[in-house]
Amino acid sequence: MPSTRATPTLAPTTGAPAPALEASKPKHVDTPTDLLRWSLMHAVQHSEPGVIDCLDSAKTAGTAVDGRAVFAFFVTEKNGHAVISRSSAELSPYPDAVNACIAATLASGELDQQLPEGQSEYRVQRELIVDKGTITTYKLKSFVVP
Repeated sequence: MPSTRATPTLAPTTGAPAPALEASKPKHVDTPTDLLRWSLMHAVQHSEPGVIDCLDSAKTAGTAVDGRAVFAFFVTEKNGHAVISRSSAELSPYPDAVNACIAATLASGELDQQLPEGQSEYRVQRELIVDKGTITTYKLKSFVVP
């Protein structure tokens, strides 16, 4: 049985180029707090190899490294730059030696900016989740002025 559908036709062209769509960048707010958040995310990202070394050493020693841990570190200002001044485990299934190794990995970073005006310290939390020996989550959880 033959088809009764009509074949679609294209609209005639005029030969003129189609009008260009204006490329617009998404609006982005670059407040001092936004910039600090980005710097903190980079600091967390750069600490990942050290954290992997800590976990690998623990696995080699026979320690199970699966579970969820939350580490806190404090960002203060020194010589005009934001620096990570100290770090500790807040919630962790790991033995003290593993927690100390991971905290030490974080506690010596420098951020590429200053703290926002009027702020002297931020408390930052980082979440680490390890499943079957593999890091599945390693992210900035929160940052607040203490």
